Amino acid sequence: MRLVVGPEIVGRVLARPVELPDGGRLLSAGRRLEESDVAYLRAFGVTAVEVDEEPGAAPARAAAGRPASASVRTAEGVRPPADRPPETPRPPAPAHEGAWRAAVEGALRRTALGAPPPIADLRAIVRSWFAEDARPTAWVRLVRVRPEAAEDPAERLAVHALSVGRLAAALARLLGLADGEVMQVALAGLLADVGMWRLPPRLLRHPGVYAPEERRDMERHTALGYERLKGRLGLSPEAALAALLHHERMNGSGYPSGLPGERIPLLVRIVAAADSLAAGASARPYRPAKSWWTIVSEIAASAAYDLALRQAMLESIRRLPAGTTVRFADGRSARLLRVDAARPLLWELEADGALLPLSALPDVVAVDPPDEAGG
Repeated sequence: MRLVVGPEIVGRVLARPVELPDGGRLLSAGRRLEESDVAYLRAFGVTAVEVDEEPGAAPARAAAGRPASASVRTAEGVRPPADRPPETPRPPAPAHEGAWRAAVEGALRRTALGAPPPIADLRAIVRSWFAEDARPTAWVRLVRVRPEAAEDPAERLAVHALSVGRLAAALARLLGLADGEVMQVALAGLLADVGMWRLPPRLLRHPGVYAPEERRDMERHTALGYERLKGRLGLSPEAALAALLHHERMNGSGYPSGLPGERIPLLVRIVAAADSLAAGASARPYRPAKSWWTIVSEIAASAAYDLALRQAMLESIRRLPAGTTVRFADGRSARLLRVDAARPLLWELEADGALLPLSALPDVVAVDPPDEAGG
């Protein structure tokens, strides 16, 4: 039976796989379709699918004569309907990270449910970063290792979005982008993972490494996010594309399409690097957080990321001033004496009057250059 992609397919079982013209598979046969599959299929231009004759579980929104605007109760809790996002008042411009997190969490949740992204509120958050993160070395300070993974997926996603947005803005400034472009990069970073909010909660709470089918489901967040952001006022086309392409890599190793580097917009390349920096710094259910040293070394050495950006990152490290504080996972700290100009990740450090070899201290957790007044 062939059905138009819409609410009617929810609960049905795919009779045939859904494939792209180039042979890439979107969904496998035998899958029981969920509400999030509708947006996913539409994002790839799929208009109809083949399903089994038996209807399976009826769509919750049509069950028992329930009005389409009613909330849906699932085994995992009450989910607001996708066709009527909850109405909430506009939050005031946040003044600290706790307020930023709450505002971003609310913005992502509402956008995932179909409301327009609250660009004005997000712009207010970004503007508050401009003065604080104006220095070229700001990104160095913003790579903060977070050793514990938040149990609440919503909190984890909001913290990650904040980290990506702020890091992306700092990297854009490092490349010399104008303020308007920096704003779009930051907005793209904040919203890049909005599609994650459309995934089944079981994927967000997954305690280990994904099985192949689960990974394919998780990777769909890129198309689901783009479907929510494309054409939105206040977002440039490239900023919306960041949701779809921020896991693409310069060497063609990324997803969803394995694009080569020249086809990835610069804005997206910046968000991709920021996303990887923030992801490495955060503990995940299946791995601990990496050290600052490990995160930056991996990005700087990888052909998966934009070469000009990697070179700019290394150049800003070369310019770290003497007196920069380097903190370690065991609670110790050291003072930076000198950066090797030829090998900018080789440093001379001093703690308690003694020189420390950085090669013997891979557990760096943060690097804090002195502020303008102290530097």
